[in-house]
Amino acid sequence: MRMEIEKLAVFSGSRLGNNPAYVKAAELLADTMYEKGMTMVYGGGRMGLMGVVSERLMKLGGRTIGIVPEIFRNKDDEKMVSELYRTESMSERKDLMISLADAFIVLPGGIGTIDEYSQTIVYRQLGMMSKPSVVLNIDGVFDNLEKQMDVLIEQDFISPGNRDLFCFAASVEEAFVFLEHGLRQ
Repeated sequence: MRMEIEKLAVFSGSRLGNNPAYVKAAELLADTMYEKGMTMVYGGGRMGLMGVVSERLMKLGGRTIGIVPEIFRNKDDEKMVSELYRTESMSERKDLMISLADAFIVLPGGIGTIDEYSQTIVYRQLGMMSKPSVVLNIDGVFDNLEKQMDVLIEQDFISPGNRDLFCFAASVEEAFVFLEHGLRQ
């Protein structure tokens, strides 16, 4: 069954990383979202990979929804997005991103990116939502994260039945197959 995704949350770093493949994947993600008519839901920043996706999508004529906590307030916030929400905290930001989006994709990023992704997994595990999330594992940047999930299952900290909560894709194309046609089991 094909899932219609109108709003895709993009969790990604505020840095570019040191592999040019990350920027290329971010650009391809923006191109694909535009072709599919998807709106980007994200943290509202213009730096790093999140900035690459949002700026490219906006230049193509696509829509972005930025969710910016007060601690990151910038006078130019409104110029960077199609629609802007402000929150009091990072937790509110994350909750609003999750509530607005139909699905989630994770680009390379740091602690904040992992936190956002983890929240979607927790919500799915608890049955609080069924929206899919996929980690875009460009050039194996998330190999160790995937391996760590398997170790936690082996060590009986995560139920083996929850392995299907974790989906890792090697390319933008593969990620969209998982998102639109159901996650691999």
